[in-house]
Amino acid sequence: DKKILDFLEQVPESERGGREIQSAIKMMIDQLGEEKKPRGDFVSRYLHLTSAQDLIEIHNHYLANHKPYSVHPEAELEKGIKLIEPVMIEKGAVIKKGSCIGPFVYIGAGSLLEEEVCLEQVVVYPNSYLPRGTVKKNQVIVSENSF
Repeated sequence: DKKILDFLEQVPESERGGREIQSAIKMMIDQLGEEKKPRGDFVSRYLHLTSAQDLIEIHNHYLANHKPYSVHPEAELEKGIKLIEPVMIEKGAVIKKGSCIGPFVYIGAGSLLEEEVCLEQVVVYPNSYLPRGTVKKNQVIVSENSF
């Protein structure tokens, strides 16, 4: 499957010296077959991303307007964990006993949360580590292994 960045690389530089994303989108639509054309959903408001708080709000919007309780079947949750909807826990995440997760928490793939971690309105990027007793609210957590 082609991605928008594949097309962006093909776009010639504009007079301003950059590549225009709208040109890449048009190129992608023109080159893909009818069955593979991208689909756009219009929303009632824009969700801007310029700060960590914006990222939290985008995740909150997504979690509030989609499936409220999403735990990947390959995530490992020990007994004695409290989940408060909405949450999303990705593949390979491990959450140890005594933890309280939610509401509005996203935990990325491969993350490890030790015992008694409490998170509320938190975005945990993939492959992050939170030691025992960590308490976070309204934060984005990124580790050096996240990218």
